[in-house]
Amino acid sequence: MTKSLKYLFFILLLGVVVFLVYQFRFYFQPPQPNIISSKEVILERLEKVNKLITLEAYYSEVKDYSDYYYYDISLLRKKALVRVKAKVSIGYDFKDINMVADESTKTVTIKGFPDPEILSIDHDIDYYDITEGTFNSFTTSDYNKLNADAKDFIRTTAEENETIFKEASEKKDELIDMFSWMLQAAGWELKVSSNNQDVKKLENSY
Repeated sequence: MTKSLKYLFFILLLGVVVFLVYQFRFYFQPPQPNIISSKEVILERLEKVNKLITLEAYYSEVKDYSDYYYYDISLLRKKALVRVKAKVSIGYDFKDINMVADESTKTVTIKGFPDPEILSIDHDIDYYDITEGTFNSFTTSDYNKLNADAKDFIRTTAEENETIFKEASEKKDELIDMFSWMLQAAGWELKVSSNNQDVKKLENSY
């Protein structure tokens, strides 16, 4: 890679860092107290991160869970009150993005700029008012199912919220504009396309 290309990619990397700092400043929320049992944290693997979070949505939900065998009587019934608190991170996965720099035309082309998506869901579950019947008690499988159902519920709720994805898209435009401005300052031009779209030349008035 030539020195000019290395310099160019350094500029883009710096832009990502600046953008992340900007997001942290305006979207950081102080942590809320949670009822958490003791945990053992195990590092299973390390992976390169090619994702950018542009929005975080916070959810809180209280659900009733009830289950019984044959007849809904105390001996055969188990129930619990479940509180779910979750943070949904929305942003962009750049693993398939294609960036090409042409030194002859001083042009950087970004193809396949992704659409915003849910990158991760961090959730905690608290159990209250657990009642078990003599012949029907909670098992490890029950708790695992409650945990999985809670995460699926949060994911579905977030996916149906058009507002948060619209805001994430607006942040994408800000990021692209910032890249374009930085490249223009270095004498380069930026062209970008979203998924399944033709490449378009970006023009701004900086």
